[in-house]
Amino acid sequence: MDQISRSLELYRAGFWICAAASAAALALAVFFFFRFRILSVFRMMSGQARAQAVRRTEERYRRNGGEGPRGAGGSAAGSAEDRGETFRITEHVVILHFDERI
Repeated sequence: MDQISRSLELYRAGFWICAAASAAALALAVFFFFRFRILSVFRMMSGQARAQAVRRTEERYRRNGGEGPRGAGGSAAGSAEDRGETFRITEHVVILHFDERI
């Protein structure tokens, strides 16, 4: 009987050690989630950030009365850009590839 109670105490101590370790791991995971902005990384990889940027640019374009980012007179009169039928998003991307072998 004494051995059973010692086993139960050992299991109970193991339970509390594991509970504390899992709580610490959860706190660390939440900290890293916000510290490294994992949600914004997910949005960027899934394309949601790009779609949101396009929506903001379209809204800004409409709010400015059809003026592009350069303001009035930025393009020839009567073009599709002046009529508000199109807009342009430019993006600069640098891709580096190193194929080194040692």
